[in-house]
Amino acid sequence: MYPNISRSDVLSISVKNQHSSYKAYRAKNNKFYFEGAEIVGYDEERFSSLVVNSTYVLTRGKISNPQALSVYGLDSEENCTAVITVVTLDNATHKIIIGNKLPSGDLYYAKYATKDFVYLLPAADLEAAVLGPVEAYFKANLVNGISSETDVTKLRDVTLDFYDDGTTLKADFYARLLTSSNLLAFTNDDIVTLFTNKIGFKGDYSNWQETATLGGFTSTDGKPVHLEIPLAIYGPEGNYTVSFGILRDEDKGAFLPGGVSASYSVDGDTFTEIDLSGLKLSQGNKELKKYSFDFHSDEKVLYVRVYFNTEKGKYTVLDELTVYADSVDAHPSDGIVGVWKLSSPAEYIPEGRNYVYPNYNFASDFVLKIATLVGDRVVEIGLTSDPFNADTINRETLAKYGLDNPEKHFSYVLNDIKTDVYFSHINENGNYYCYSVISGDKINTSSDIIAEVSPATAPWLNWDIVDFQEQSLVSMYINNIDTLTLSFDNKDYIFVLEKDDNGELFRVTCDGKGVDLKNFRYLYISILRIGLKDEYVSTGEKATEIFKVKIESTSKSPEIIFYRVTTSKVYYTIDGVGKNYVLIDSINTIKNNVILLLAGKDVPHN
Repeated sequence: MYPNISRSDVLSISVKNQHSSYKAYRAKNNKFYFEGAEIVGYDEERFSSLVVNSTYVLTRGKISNPQALSVYGLDSEENCTAVITVVTLDNATHKIIIGNKLPSGDLYYAKYATKDFVYLLPAADLEAAVLGPVEAYFKANLVNGISSETDVTKLRDVTLDFYDDGTTLKADFYARLLTSSNLLAFTNDDIVTLFTNKIGFKGDYSNWQETATLGGFTSTDGKPVHLEIPLAIYGPEGNYTVSFGILRDEDKGAFLPGGVSASYSVDGDTFTEIDLSGLKLSQGNKELKKYSFDFHSDEKVLYVRVYFNTEKGKYTVLDELTVYADSVDAHPSDGIVGVWKLSSPAEYIPEGRNYVYPNYNFASDFVLKIATLVGDRVVEIGLTSDPFNADTINRETLAKYGLDNPEKHFSYVLNDIKTDVYFSHINENGNYYCYSVISGDKINTSSDIIAEVSPATAPWLNWDIVDFQEQSLVSMYINNIDTLTLSFDNKDYIFVLEKDDNGELFRVTCDGKGVDLKNFRYLYISILRIGLKDEYVSTGEKATEIFKVKIESTSKSPEIIFYRVTTSKVYYTIDGVGKNYVLIDSINTIKNNVILLLAGKDVPHN
């Protein structure tokens, strides 16, 4: 229709069609932006299609002896299908008017603005590039996301709000032990495991650097270092004891620290100093000595920090670091967990515990999904009057999509930047509208779009709060169990678990007789697979006890009793407290596995 224009010569491209009017322009940095949506990323391939179809317009032919332009929908810019205007760097302007679609559906009538020739343009090219809504160009990016799956562990303060229920799920990275940034462990010492594996040093001491249960650390800057213990259990009476062993062996570089101090936190943010005026470090060379101190808190304690005044280049060598709450181990190794913990909602956390574990796929099915969330499509741009100030979000636009009263919201912190995403109630398409805010010390911006997200893209949007939690009723490492009692059909089956010096299970007996270790593990796996189905609401059914699990360990001793209430449902209580039910098939499987194990037969496993 007119000579080809190189992309490098284009200053701007403007389009007016039945959906809207928009303009893409070349900025001073030589990059193209959409006017009014400068911070919104767009699809480069689709934008290139716009450029090509505006600057290199190939026709399928020309109408001979055309009739009046109104016949083709080309008599005015107001009545036409679309207008494309290209301005070049030398300020030349080229305008194409798109008229009616031919009855065949494969072509459009078109004309160059200053000429009366009527051309035929391919419908597919036009509809893919210039006749659709401007929103089709944009990527529905919503979050300050991660670049690789391994970065998911960097997320902090993950929150999911269910506004209609007034319920909030709070998740954070699970850690057995946290260390200060200036702490440097000796060579390859895994001090987290060494200090929290509940395996103390035994035997005659010779060299801590070659001992599997002792770990050393130093300070990289000569300032005090600290170890922070997240507590799984709090003390209702508020009495806490912290104990640890210190080795002194100056010939091997293990020195007494210049002092020890400590603090605790009830909120995870502020720490209260503990009075350690009565704790004095004093011991002989090559001596391993246990120390402890007590403190009291009327509020449940979440974290305890212990500081060591360790000189740079000199090592502090510890045995075990343990916190007791009302004489109970406050951070037992009892969870079959990934790397996350849930500290809310409170009603789903058993009394005496600070958190519970999420379901097995929590990291992959939820945390990873939100940290990489991209909407299915953009439905609105220009959400703010100033995209770099989220306070200028247009409330009327939010109301248009039901986002002035959102149903759900999630947030997380990544590298000190917080992401907030808000979701509408489910819309007429079975999807959700959403928008986001990104904030930090020096940023308070919006993605400047409203996107639509389907349940296929974000399945967790259709989950209930219980779906995020660990579904198995038993979540204890097998090596932590001393005895396992399974009671059914008027008989108690008491399994005694024996460990070696490293705390590993090596023998199991029942009524004094050994059982096959591999098949016992398979039996235990079938117990772990008991999963809650849903909340149980009684309608007056008779509850009959059919099965009981009793676990004895050094950290905790839960008792789970199962009551059959219907042909398929089994209500259960944990230490006398219950609200949910499981399916009877899982109970029958365990009973059958016990019989097989004691008969010397293979226990099924898959």
